[in-house]
Amino acid sequence: MTGLDRRRLLGLFTGAGAALALGACSIGPGDEVVRDRLGPTAGPGVAPATLATPPKRTATEVHGDLVKQFLQAAAGDHGSQASHAQVMEVLKSYLSPRAIEEWSPGTEVNLVRFTSQPTRNGPNGVNFSVQHLGVLTPDGRVEPPRLTQKTYTVYVDKSTTSPGGLVITKPPNDLLLIDTAVPRYYDVRPVYFLSSGDASTLVPDLRYLPRAVPPEQQGNRLLEWLVNGPSSWLDRAVARLPEGTARRGNITLSTDNVTVNLTASVSDATALDNLAAQLWWTLRPDRSNRGLQLRTESVPVTTSTAYLSKNAAVLESTGQDGPRRYAVVDGSLRRVPSGPATAPPLALGNVNQNVVVAAVSRRAEAVALVRKRYGRHQLWIGTADRIVYSGLEGDSMSAPTWLDRGKSKLLVIVDGKIHAVEGEGAGAHAPVHDERLPGRVTAMSVAPDGRRMALVIGGKLYVAALIRDGNRLSSFSIGQPRLVPTGLSDLQGVAFTKEDHLVIAGLGEEQEVLLFEITVDGVLRSAQLSPARLHTEISNLVAYVDNPITGAGLNLLLDIDGSAFQVFGNTIRDPEPLSQFLVSSSEPTPAASATPVSPTTSPSPPVVPTVSAACFEG
Repeated sequence: MTGLDRRRLLGLFTGAGAALALGACSIGPGDEVVRDRLGPTAGPGVAPATLATPPKRTATEVHGDLVKQFLQAAAGDHGSQASHAQVMEVLKSYLSPRAIEEWSPGTEVNLVRFTSQPTRNGPNGVNFSVQHLGVLTPDGRVEPPRLTQKTYTVYVDKSTTSPGGLVITKPPNDLLLIDTAVPRYYDVRPVYFLSSGDASTLVPDLRYLPRAVPPEQQGNRLLEWLVNGPSSWLDRAVARLPEGTARRGNITLSTDNVTVNLTASVSDATALDNLAAQLWWTLRPDRSNRGLQLRTESVPVTTSTAYLSKNAAVLESTGQDGPRRYAVVDGSLRRVPSGPATAPPLALGNVNQNVVVAAVSRRAEAVALVRKRYGRHQLWIGTADRIVYSGLEGDSMSAPTWLDRGKSKLLVIVDGKIHAVEGEGAGAHAPVHDERLPGRVTAMSVAPDGRRMALVIGGKLYVAALIRDGNRLSSFSIGQPRLVPTGLSDLQGVAFTKEDHLVIAGLGEEQEVLLFEITVDGVLRSAQLSPARLHTEISNLVAYVDNPITGAGLNLLLDIDGSAFQVFGNTIRDPEPLSQFLVSSSEPTPAASATPVSPTTSPSPPVVPTVSAACFEG
């Protein structure tokens, strides 16, 4: 790979963290609206957070501008008939009187992304093409798209009424909302469900809360969404609220607490603690230590305040240098130091050779090595003092992925099939039931909660629930996969970067390699990061999901043409080769040298090792 190609590759990352407008709007004391920016910094073109609803039509003589404004006008609160009617009034301001009488688009809000911008077609026509992203439901979910029409023609003409300019005389038959309007008029607000069966962790369900919802009503709306249940693709992996749970009165906010009054549907102490954590994460109004006061039938209930421990994405500090990094160096697994230094292989004994990829648990308590022996890939697992062959092997094998940020279980792709493996003992393993998948899996990432998966199948991106019955390996199954629109083809890798964000690598329309950071539903996506044609291959794409409260940076490791690089920090920098941190010396030691080394002999230049397949701890 040439230096020019590497400089071009920088375009893949420049602005990646600045292109998604992924803020979360929360209720603050009184009438204050507190913006909790959990995602990357909003990039150019993102509207101020105070903008709540699209404006009505203003006079314009530019055909394409009118259509673009119209496709943003469906943004708003569709949660009630009254609020939906208000949105429709804004939309109708763009139409001629006759078009208003004839237009009947229905109530479904269809999210779309331009694949070609609006262009004039004759004196009155405007053509544009879109990719359908999904249906935005009144409870903030995005469900799979139901429309297939890709090209639309809208007709415009001079307005005969105020404010003049152009109006639309023939709008699309469907209610369309362009994706760029979502970060302008909605806030990303996941609601949290408990994992089904064991209730051991919280699982976020991505939602979009209209900024048109009054601040004092936002908490009520989020709780209503919780009561209504999860998105369809998560349904079997998470538990609904206890039957009969309902809100009593409004959710209120004070300086110290969010107060939620519910019906008395839960009495068990553990269940109340879990419910409190679920509500705290869903209603979390800011990054302060504001607590949650739970009441049942107006009677205060004492619950645990260990809210953070229920979210697997929250970890204790990873240290000043960030999460530990490891890489395969000349066939052995080594820890990557934070600065240039010699890094000896990990003390794993003779098995630490012929390593292709690996996974290291938190604090290096457990290790999984994929070794190539006799032309086959083999999985070896264990601890530093005892690593054993699991018996699992294949012609191809992915890097293992630890579940739940622990050391007891992991997943690995073997010849296109996912297997679950015990991380302790002899490495018992079983294939994950994948009858619902449309083909062989080539890349995989698992969210910190261990219940959501991102899969690359046939060069396309899917998300699916990992269903675990009592954590028995033989019971692991993958729920109905959902195709995620990406705008890329031939995807090469995927990794969770945050609770509800992914980084993907694939080919653009001109076969250039691109990276995007997207939401798990594909609705919010960074702008195209590089127009350059890159004849290169990206593999072993991994990311570190940082604390959702404090971590807003992007931590990536990836192989570029077989060599490991890193991208760290809140500000995207050049991809840095990991080999710079792993320079070894070719000088022989005195004991190994048969001939004394002259004091005047110049030292041999540093040897740059072969570094690939980097990974983060956990």
